[in-house]
Amino acid sequence: LRRAGYVAVSSSRYGCNHARGERFCYSRLPVVQSTSRAAFDAMISSDRVRLWKGYARAALVGTVRSVAGDGLFRVLRRAGS
Repeated sequence: LRRAGYVAVSSSRYGCNHARGERFCYSRLPVVQSTSRAAFDAMISSDRVRLWKGYARAALVGTVRSVAGDGLFRVLRRAGS
C-alpha cells in the first residue's frame, strides 16, 4: 500500500496506537452504541489495563480463526450472530 501511495492504513487489529509505534498501519478500538462512557474513557487514555476484556476477546477470536481457518470461522461467526 505504501508503494501505491497511501500514507496510512487502518487494520482490523484491536488495540491502541502509541507515538513510538507503527507509523503506517494503525490498530483500532471499536466504538459502538453499547460502548460505555468508562470504556470510551479507557480508550482515549490508552488504558490497556481497563481494556483487558477487548484484548482478551481479540486474542480468543484470532486463535479460533487461525485454528478453524477463514471458511469455518465465517460459518461460526454467522451462526453466533
